[in-house]
Amino acid sequence: MKFQTENQLPVLILRHPSEERQGLGSAALLEKTLSNVTVRTGLSWRSFSGALGRAESTSGWAVLFPGSKLPHHYFRSKEDRLLRLDPTTKEYQSLESSDIENIKGIVILDGNWKQSKLLWWRNPWLLKLRRLAVVPAARSRLNPVIRTPRREYLTTIECVRTTLSLTGESPEVLDALDRTIEAWAKEQKPLPPRKNRRHRREARNAERLRPGITTSKAPERELLSSQVTLDQAKA
Repeated sequence: MKFQTENQLPVLILRHPSEERQGLGSAALLEKTLSNVTVRTGLSWRSFSGALGRAESTSGWAVLFPGSKLPHHYFRSKEDRLLRLDPTTKEYQSLESSDIENIKGIVILDGNWKQSKLLWWRNPWLLKLRRLAVVPAARSRLNPVIRTPRREYLTTIECVRTTLSLTGESPEVLDALDRTIEAWAKEQKPLPPRKNRRHRREARNAERLRPGITTSKAPERELLSSQVTLDQAKA
């Protein structure tokens, strides 16, 4: 396979097995678009070198920490930002230019929030890496076709694109990723509008009132009534 573009910053994607079964996703698209991308599917690896597939020190590598629930004021910026987690204070701080220059590669966990957290806890060697958080200035471009838990969350391919942009990747790489994201978005069907709590409650009530449909408690009441009648007959 001929890759389209060669990226300078290596990217290691740890993909949850469920994501592979969903077909063409972010990890597969990144692997087809960029040359310096390693995709590993599984739940755990014994070491960083084992996951990467070659002997490598963790020095200079960073991981995009999953589920980083940052305060809303971080998302008021009009520009994309990359924050780092201070291991001492446990607070996020802006990356300095010297910090960006020292990044030798990034690791990203591919899966939904629950799957990403599982990958995080199953691979303790990730604690040796610097933790980063992507703060986008705008909502996901794939929002009409892919639903995210929070408005500020991005898909895996968008996280990689934003991170590479902020770490000084070439315009050719960013353009290649933009084309892939746009083509992927066009191939997906728009999601139906999200129902609010009132609509979901009305739908449940309508389902219960349908002819021939009983609630979960009705069979239980019938069973208890039958048991009482049987006991009375025996007496």
